[in-house]
Amino acid sequence: TLTYLSLIVISTVIIKYVDSLSVKYLFRGLYFCGLVNLVYGFLQYYKLDVVKWNNPYIPIIGTFGNPNFASAFISFFVIFLFGKLIFFRKSKSEIYFLPLQIILGLFLISKSQSRQGLIVFAIGISVLILGFLYINKKFKLLTIFSMITIIVITLVTLGILQR
Repeated sequence: TLTYLSLIVISTVIIKYVDSLSVKYLFRGLYFCGLVNLVYGFLQYYKLDVVKWNNPYIPIIGTFGNPNFASAFISFFVIFLFGKLIFFRKSKSEIYFLPLQIILGLFLISKSQSRQGLIVFAIGISVLILGFLYINKKFKLLTIFSMITIIVITLVTLGILQR
């Protein structure tokens, strides 16, 4: 019950105090943190890390110290970039740099050898596509993509349960 009470308090604070300016700051913060982790992940991948970690994992741990957390966060960052590319106005520099950052993020996710990052990415991109189809009133495509998504999730879940 303490969890529910905490969620009620957090929700009440968000409803009362969050406005478009604070969301803008949240997006800026996410972008900055994502970019830092992207750059730091590449430094780690190329063995140029300035900190000598005692790391039993693969080299990409980002600022999280764990490849699963790092790949999941980079997945969130890449999904955020996709959303920005699809739904928001962009400057000319963003039109060129957003796809580059997306490609670099996907590269790091694949090199992290973490399933968690791939799963987060797949689910996030599916939600973005569903949202895009719904907003643009492409209901026939929305229905088809929804069915495919449900089938894939079911097959993946059954595959995971078989292990």
